[in-house]
Amino acid sequence: IMLRFYIIYIFAFVFLSDARLSITTDPSPVTAQLGSDVVLKCDFTVDAPTPDLQYLIVKWFFNDTDLAEFNDKLIPSSSKVTMSEREIQNGNASLSIPKVTPADEGDYKCFVLYTPDKEEKTIRLKVEAPPRIQVSDPLIYKGRVNTLTCSASGYYPEDIRVMWLKDGQVLHNANLSTPQRNTHGTFNILCSYTFTPTMEDKDKTYSCHVNHTALRGPIQKDLQFVEAAPPSIQVSDPLIYKDRENTFSCSASGYYPDDIRVMWLKDGQDLKDAKLSSPQRNTDGTFNILHSYTFTPTEQDKDKTYSCHVNHTALWRPLQKDLQ
Repeated sequence: IMLRFYIIYIFAFVFLSDARLSITTDPSPVTAQLGSDVVLKCDFTVDAPTPDLQYLIVKWFFNDTDLAEFNDKLIPSSSKVTMSEREIQNGNASLSIPKVTPADEGDYKCFVLYTPDKEEKTIRLKVEAPPRIQVSDPLIYKGRVNTLTCSASGYYPEDIRVMWLKDGQVLHNANLSTPQRNTHGTFNILCSYTFTPTMEDKDKTYSCHVNHTALRGPIQKDLQFVEAAPPSIQVSDPLIYKDRENTFSCSASGYYPDDIRVMWLKDGQDLKDAKLSSPQRNTDGTFNILHSYTFTPTEQDKDKTYSCHVNHTALWRPLQKDLQ
């Protein structure tokens, strides 16, 4: 009976010694959004209501490099991370990392020594940043080469999928650039598709499809083409009346989109005091605009050339109509 008691006593002593120190951390990996503040949990318990600090050493390592230490007092190796001395007295050795960047990604080891016991646990921190997506203007130019662009910027990690689709089908001849790394560690990429539209493209839907680990699901931005329409230009009669007020007018009509540049020139020089009306929208969605210049000619105007100069995105080159 005495022998059995001693055996039970020895096993109980070993069990209690092993259970004297215990560490609890977050499940690994921990994922954090770029720029967020992160706390890596490391709670420890000992066989006392509060730990006796003279027996305690806590160390944090980042990829096996010293990061922070508590040994009677806090001894930080990095100015960025912090532990709380007050919380350590309560068994909380968690590590705070403010405004995480891709450089903070890696393995963090929490090591606790409570003499004579020691324990350590490793947490992997992963940093993510979702891409910002921008697609080109849906305006297309019939009969000429067009390029659709889709940019994904500011994302992390580097692995990303960007595609152009036509009615849901992958356009395999789209061009995907090499990812460009930004100074803060995120990435940018550009996917472009160059083609000459035909009549069959009129009702097609082109889509930029993006998938990345930081997204809850794929992002898709659709484009339905709007055909650009060039302006028709008309200028007033070149007849002018000496010594009386004359008005030259230049109208641009039937154009789309509404952004247009119309100027009156005198021997190639812009006449700043010419007046441009507000664009008027037609029932078919195109626009008209009128530009007029009022002046009283003198003898000096006899051999001058007045020109209406028009530039618009649907034109191959600017239009100019001269009056003498």
